[in-house]
Amino acid sequence: MTIRMIESEQTRVVRVARKPLLPPLAYHWSLQVGERWYEIAPMKETKEANKINSNRGSMANGTRSILTVEASVVGETTKTDEEIERWNQEWLEEHPEYELLTDNCQAYVMDLMVWLTDNNYRLLYNTDGRCGPARGVLDK
Repeated sequence: MTIRMIESEQTRVVRVARKPLLPPLAYHWSLQVGERWYEIAPMKETKEANKINSNRGSMANGTRSILTVEASVVGETTKTDEEIERWNQEWLEEHPEYELLTDNCQAYVMDLMVWLTDNNYRLLYNTDGRCGPARGVLDK
């Protein structure tokens, strides 16, 4: 009798969070996979070069504040922490410098979310048309 071992994939929840910086114009975005948060480091920390911070806990380092942080589940992933780290390095190679309007925390979170969920995510839209993890209308 032959026993076959089947490698099971662990499914983890993906959440997107944002903290208001200058609402409704500017928010800091971060993403959580399981218990680990990922985010682009704040501009004051990066000195123009993009850097990805990662931590475990109830919220990302950049979203710790007395301000209300909006967060919601956007999907699930079977990607491992090691795969995410490799993807992060590739993203940094393609986006080495922080650009306020393009290569920023929102761009990073959106790119990571799409990759993690294999483009099977549910991002909410606010009633004013801005996308984000807030109460609103589902995009799919």
